Amino acid sequence: MSEPSNTSVANLACCLYLYDMKKIISNSAPLSKQTPEQFITNVFKAKATQRGGVVKRAISLVHKYSSEAMLIREVASRGFQLYRTQTHYLIVCSPDDSIKPVCEEGDD
Repeated sequence: MSEPSNTSVANLACCLYLYDMKKIISNSAPLSKQTPEQFITNVFKAKATQRGGVVKRAISLVHKYSSEAMLIREVASRGFQLYRTQTHYLIVCSPDDSIKPVCEEGDD
């Protein structure tokens, strides 16, 4: 059996992410009717938080429905790590000591 291509793995990851988001959204109030606290609570209902995975949320959504300060407080209270890209927040849902960089800028 051949190895899956990077494209098929990426497509599967995207589908699983969308499926997870659809389940979370269907089990909660529409974003426009959620309080900022409910929005943050729902971020941490993703299965990745229980599995030690990574949760990704668009910066624009966090700012529209809650705030960066609330997200930072919740991430810190759980002992997780928060990273920001140009468009997304990435929440690494595992303790600091379990994260090991594999490749960093300047590595050969």
